[in-house]
Amino acid sequence: LYVASWFLRPYQREVLSDKVSAPLATAYQTEAFRKEAGALEERAESEMKYATAEEKGIAIIYKLPSKVSVKSDKSEHKFPISSQFLSAEFEYSSYPRVSPFAYLGSRVTNSKGLQLLAGRVNIFLEGDFVGFSGISNIAPSEEFDLYLGIDENVKVKRELLEKKVDETLIAGIPSRTKKTTFKYKLTVENYKSKKIKVKLFEAIPVSEDDRIKIKINEISLEPDKEDWEDRKGIWLWELELDAQQKQEIFYTFTVEHPRDMLVEGL
Repeated sequence: LYVASWFLRPYQREVLSDKVSAPLATAYQTEAFRKEAGALEERAESEMKYATAEEKGIAIIYKLPSKVSVKSDKSEHKFPISSQFLSAEFEYSSYPRVSPFAYLGSRVTNSKGLQLLAGRVNIFLEGDFVGFSGISNIAPSEEFDLYLGIDENVKVKRELLEKKVDETLIAGIPSRTKKTTFKYKLTVENYKSKKIKVKLFEAIPVSEDDRIKIKINEISLEPDKEDWEDRKGIWLWELELDAQQKQEIFYTFTVEHPRDMLVEGL
């Protein structure tokens, strides 16, 4: 789940640079670009070869419990090696500003003493196939993350309840600044038959210009973390919802800027 900040800045009209508006490049420039691209490609290729040559691994031998017959048909054949139950902690993550879904993830411990090889993983959720994932080489006792996809039994919604523009007049003359107040509601509903943990993310706008000011007016439930992982304006709630429980969070903020300024991102 990718969580990005919400930035506000003065709107700037795009202006074509000299490179874009200039006439077609000369033959000399074209050849120079071609040589530069070739040099970059050659360097990237040499770096890739170097990285591959330096890569080291370990040899692992898996012994099947009995002999098997393998057809000589030049195709791949699979045989079960082991069946294990690994301990895991499950948690949902959601960023409803971008996606109205709850994504289930797990923190798994390779607790059975068998090396897990890198490769594709078939994901099943409550007996239903939901897609593919992948893992790297996992050593015994090592922890790793496994993402299980969307769970439709956990509903998340973000609603704009109110948007109010302050058109204050002083002696019939508009004020120099414009204020816009937003009121949002975040809703998380657990339709499952068991208790769940949910990481709920929300972005509060962040000003990139001193003339744009942002004020948080009220919030019904304080977030557990602000500026999550040093990402400005990202709030995080770490919620626990019982079966069939619904959690609602309300908050309002005001954006103030010069009246004649167009704000990008608002």
